[in-house]
Amino acid sequence: IMNFHRWFPKGKIIFMATTRNLVNQQIDACTSFTNVPENEITIIMGTTLKNRKDIWNKHKVFFCTPQIVNNDIEKKRLDPTEIVLLIFDEAHHAHGNYAYSMVVRKVAEKTSQFRVIGLSATPGNNIESIQSVIYNLMISK
Repeated sequence: IMNFHRWFPKGKIIFMATTRNLVNQQIDACTSFTNVPENEITIIMGTTLKNRKDIWNKHKVFFCTPQIVNNDIEKKRLDPTEIVLLIFDEAHHAHGNYAYSMVVRKVAEKTSQFRVIGLSATPGNNIESIQSVIYNLMISK
């Protein structure tokens, strides 16, 4: 997060987790050890209804669920070409049409200039399952 924040000063970094509780856990953990200014970091939840486009424009580092990102790209509140880094917590959920997969597809339709980090303690119980996550998140390593 800190490197991408420094290397791409106008880029957006989005950290996604599957539930509100995990989003809250991750923002607490990440803000405690990064040097990104607090005014550039925000959390977006489904209850954040007002001025979502303004929130996306005002901040640089975001913590939210993948449904938020997917919906806001669809509704043109978020420009996917501004995204430089997508981080997926519990990446093993990236199967089929789950929101993680949809977010990567929507961003990749508009730009190839972004990176993906997938985090998971349990990436899958067989090679096919793991390969599906790698394919759906466009992970190369």
